[in-house]
Amino acid sequence: MTDDLDQSKRAGVGPETESALDRVSNVVPAVVLVLAAVRVVAAMAIPALREPGWLDVGLCVIAVVAAGYLFVTQKVSIPRLGAALAVAAFWLSPWISSLIHGEATPMASVAMAAVAVVFIAAPPRSPALVRTAVAVGAFIVVLSLAYGLATVFGVLDGAFHSVGDYERTAFGIQALRGITLHPNTLGPIAAVTVLLSLMVTGAKDRWVTWLIPALCLVALLWSQSRSAVAGAVLAVLAAMVVAKWDRLRGVIVGLALLVPLVPFLLFTPLAESLPIEELYNKIFTGRQVPWLVARFLFEESPLTGNGTAAFGKEFWAERASLEWWWQPLHAHNEVLEAAAQAGLIGVVALVAVALTAAITILTRQRESAYLAVALLVLVCVQATVEVPLGVTYFPISYLFPMLVVVGMAYQGELGWRRQLSAGPVRPRLPERNAR
Repeated sequence: MTDDLDQSKRAGVGPETESALDRVSNVVPAVVLVLAAVRVVAAMAIPALREPGWLDVGLCVIAVVAAGYLFVTQKVSIPRLGAALAVAAFWLSPWISSLIHGEATPMASVAMAAVAVVFIAAPPRSPALVRTAVAVGAFIVVLSLAYGLATVFGVLDGAFHSVGDYERTAFGIQALRGITLHPNTLGPIAAVTVLLSLMVTGAKDRWVTWLIPALCLVALLWSQSRSAVAGAVLAVLAAMVVAKWDRLRGVIVGLALLVPLVPFLLFTPLAESLPIEELYNKIFTGRQVPWLVARFLFEESPLTGNGTAAFGKEFWAERASLEWWWQPLHAHNEVLEAAAQAGLIGVVALVAVALTAAITILTRQRESAYLAVALLVLVCVQATVEVPLGVTYFPISYLFPMLVVVGMAYQGELGWRRQLSAGPVRPRLPERNAR
């Protein structure tokens, strides 16, 4: 058992200053995360609530009030204030674009901006928020696994991914989407929960340390989300490399941030050589289609983008002559999504978030950076073929970026380091001085 001083340090306050306000500041962000998770589950379970609406307005109002409370009661450092401004600018950039193009306010994105600021303004060393994140991710995973098993045994149906006659399978096993409605939503949620649960929980949390990661690993593999599996593996390897050779931290951060640029750089010559109608009918099936469409959309309106209607149903209705079997609703790449939707405004905001993440990792103490490095690698792999941070089109997309922001903002102790350390728990300070 650790002493009161160690416990107060993890909470972010000293024993002489701890008060009811400090305790409330530890609880408020966790409550906001739970409310956001309720919003996500509601969108998953009730079709009528899947479009942004009054629930997102309510969540946004609660998050704004919570953020105001935390900024008033907490000593938020200048770097964390800068991080809060960066993430707010990124998730508000679609709203700015919608104003320019005369579109409806993308409330999911606006609410996400407010919620992210709450998590960044939270006490950085308090374990309450990050443990709540583990519980929320595990809850989604357990429900999805239970739904999958119920479908396997014929009790329910609809837990597996299918589009028309197409079914995603591997070795004869159908891909699990669970309650998340898509394997590429379930996979990343399971992956980020694995990272948080493995690195944050301590030796005293035996059931959390092993059971939650095991269940999340089953859900991750069952989802058959290749980007999530690859991202999780590379994230763990990145954390292990930084733990062994800390001098490579900057190299890993730089390489990770370059990965999402591959589609933009690789397909630029092809995008410039063919008109979209001809290109659309000649390109290989798969993510090359939205990549190149996003490239053309950006070139049409490079400064302000095409608004939140880019890739929407109206977009494809205007191009009905293409007669393509797949009409993607987003760019399947974070950089191209920001460019197509909000133009240079969105790209600059995305760059600000990327630089904030890089500076956060590079300026942290060695052990505190492990989790952040792993999360950055996971996000960058996802951002290459998906839109993990984009929430303008589906409130279900809240959960993954929220869990990532919680993990990136956390600066407390990492339980996995305590488990690997040799010997028993350190004795109390007076006993150590006596010896």
